[in-house]
Formats: sequence, structure tokens, C-alpha cells
Amino acid sequence: MHQAVDQIAAAHTIAAAALGSWEQDMTVTGLRQAGDYQRLLAYLQGLSVVDGVSVLSAQPAAVTFRLALRALPKYLEEALAADGVVEWVESEGRYRLRETEAHDG
Repeated sequence: MHQAVDQIAAAHTIAAAALGSWEQDMTVTGLRQAGDYQRLLAYLQGLSVVDGVSVLSAQPAAVTFRLALRALPKYLEEALAADGVVEWVESEGRYRLRETEAHDG
């Protein structure tokens, strides 16, 4: 049991050698309204690997961010893939904001 817990912890831990300062530009499409932008910005700012977020450009339905990272960009990619808030679109070479489910009530 302890070995399984150690393996899970190791998988979610950033090695000391991977810590530092990096910048990563990231374009996200699929933003349809102001709430989408607010949700995406709050999400990016809340990622533990992200130290800061700035907007490089904004177009209808797409925003390009510059992210200041505390660790190697691979940790950002892993977090983005695990959370499911955005998805990588290989054919476009950028991310797309996934839609949230509408709730009645």
C-alpha cells in the first residue's frame, strides 16, 4: 500500500532539477463570451506550475497568453492534459477551451 502511495506522489511531484523560470506562449480558441475568458484566466492562474499570466493578443474567439512558469513546460502540458479544461488540437497547433455543461435550475 505504501509503495502505491509513494508511486502516486512521485508522479505528481516536480523534481528539484526541473524547477526554475520559463516562459510559454499558449493560444486558446473556443472562447465565445466573457465568461469563457474569465474561466480560462482563473484556471491558468490557479495552476501550481504557473507563476503569472499575461495576454499577448486577443482575437474573436481566441487569446494568446504568455505564461511565466515555475517548472519545465512539460509540467504545464501534463497539468493541461490531466484537467480537461482545454484540449490540444494537433491540426491547429493550439488549445481549445472545452465547453462546460449547462445547468438548469
